[in-house]
Amino acid sequence: MQFQDFYSKATRYLPKVHLLHNQVSVNAIIMESISYKDDIKNYFPQDSDLIMKHLASLPSFEGKSGQSAHIIVNDKQYVIYLTKKNLNDKTISVKQEIGAEICNILNSLKIQNINLFMPSLNSITQEQILYGLMLRNYRFNDFFYKKIDGKDPFVKEVNLDGISNEKIQELIHLAKNVMLARHLVNYPSTDLNPESYSAMVSQAFAEN
Repeated sequence: MQFQDFYSKATRYLPKVHLLHNQVSVNAIIMESISYKDDIKNYFPQDSDLIMKHLASLPSFEGKSGQSAHIIVNDKQYVIYLTKKNLNDKTISVKQEIGAEICNILNSLKIQNINLFMPSLNSITQEQILYGLMLRNYRFNDFFYKKIDGKDPFVKEVNLDGISNEKIQELIHLAKNVMLARHLVNYPSTDLNPESYSAMVSQAFAEN
């Protein structure tokens, strides 16, 4: 197996990340539960009243941390997720887990392209949430000959601001390497044995 083919398979589900928001109709918003009402008013002033009205009508949504909601307002979708207060002070793993949870929600809704807003969260927190989202989109589907619904992720594009383009590229590079490592571990020995593994690693170093 050629290294480039293997690498492409390992990283094929990594979402594309763009700086600034594009014209997509889905807005994913990650907010601290303590400030979500003000954040919605500040970021979406035209739709804020209707958003709050929809949220108030949901019996399962009480504005508590860990809760999420999916609503449609003026032909736009809003995926809202509330975190605990002081998220900026939490550990890296907590922030990455939130990104992974957002990814799960978006995939369950079969959403492909989103504008991601993270008001009140500093750049480091936003970076770790994005990183967690990217890693969660990894799948090992190489040997599913019969495609089963839900095996392939849906998230394909994330548009956001609050993170520098340099940092985005760094996170993409890290995520690709992690996905490659996962793919190497997941591949069966019948297809990737010591000899073929050694040959592919040698090829990778020769190409880079």
